Amino acid sequence: MTMTSRLISLIVALLLSLTLAWPALAQDDPPRGIPRDAELATVRSVVDGDTIRVTLADGSKDTVRLIGIDTPETKAPGEPVGCYGPEASARLEKLLTAGREIWLEQDKTNRDRFDRLLRYVWVEKSAGGRYLVNEVMVRDGYALAKRYTPDTAWAERLEAAQDRAIAAGRGLWSACPDFVLSLTPVPTAAPIPTDVPFVEEAPPVDSAPVPVAGGGCDPSYPDLCIPIGSPDLDCADVGAKRFAVYPPDPHGFDGDYDGVGCES
Repeated sequence: MTMTSRLISLIVALLLSLTLAWPALAQDDPPRGIPRDAELATVRSVVDGDTIRVTLADGSKDTVRLIGIDTPETKAPGEPVGCYGPEASARLEKLLTAGREIWLEQDKTNRDRFDRLLRYVWVEKSAGGRYLVNEVMVRDGYALAKRYTPDTAWAERLEAAQDRAIAAGRGLWSACPDFVLSLTPVPTAAPIPTDVPFVEEAPPVDSAPVPVAGGGCDPSYPDLCIPIGSPDLDCADVGAKRFAVYPPDPHGFDGDYDGVGCES
């Protein structure tokens, strides 16, 4: 074989290897904080509070059912619209607007019995950071945390978010009393102790947390010192505005997920 023939063969082999590797090279790695095996996709539309349609990185179209959560029905054949179902759909539409890039994380099961992809949905924030959409829906009271064995990788995190929603009476937990009473038992809600003295849960406005580094301060709020494990607080409780917020934002100060808390 001449030198020219060997060179041509080498170039052909190189081009062939790049062609075979293209699907792997075409997808960017997930941003920091998002699981490394998550798959890039683009939102096409929202079906309801726990289901979306997407375009995958390879150009194919599919339907995704969010793992670990359940929202009231809005489109089930023969069933009435569930309490807070339309609100849950509207909330997911605000979080996942058409054309937005998202990252899909698989658990144990790939598809459900309706042939929908089962995934956790991650979003990168424009101001930096990221959040788990499944968790946000539960934390804000639009969805229930629900274990679907064996897909329970984030079950404890979702249940902790639900505990905060129940304690604060967010969303369906205050808007749908009949629905809440039908849950036996109310998922993950801890019993209210009756043998302890009353303690004021929220600090008065004039004693708002102040900037402090380190200590037992919640890292979600670097500009304030809100002790880790504090009872659920509102913006009026902390007496501060427009401070930095990082996920998971246990008190829900960053309602529009732009990295800034208590903007109004």
